[in-house]
This record gives sequence, C-alpha cells and structure tokens, in this order.
Amino acid sequence: DLDLDGLGITPADQEELFAVQPDSWLDECAMTDEYFNQFAGAVPAEVVAELSALKSRLMAVAN
Repeated sequence: DLDLDGLGITPADQEELFAVQPDSWLDECAMTDEYFNQFAGAVPAEVVAELSALKSRLMAVAN
C-alpha cells in the first residue's frame, strides 16, 4: 500500500491520479513495438513477451 497520510489527497483524487487510460497506453505499446522492430530481433524475447502481455491486459480493460 502507498502511504498517503498527511498529503490531503482525497479518495476521488487518488482515483484520478491512478487511473489508467487503456487507449493511450495501447498507442504507447504500438510505438514501442515500432521501436523494437528497429533492432531486428535483438530485443530479448522476455521483453517482447512483457510488451505483448501488457497489450493483452490493456485490451481486456479497454473493451
């Protein structure tokens, strides 16, 4: 848990601060894919898999 005591942040403010906009992040994933493609397979498979998993999670909440 994140200790926000004494900061005067309301639950509504917390909700807004920690909200995820899936469409924006999916755009970011697409740009990251393009960037990785510049390296012609030199990006570790684990990193590519993490990006793929992130896209899957984002698509699940975007729909």
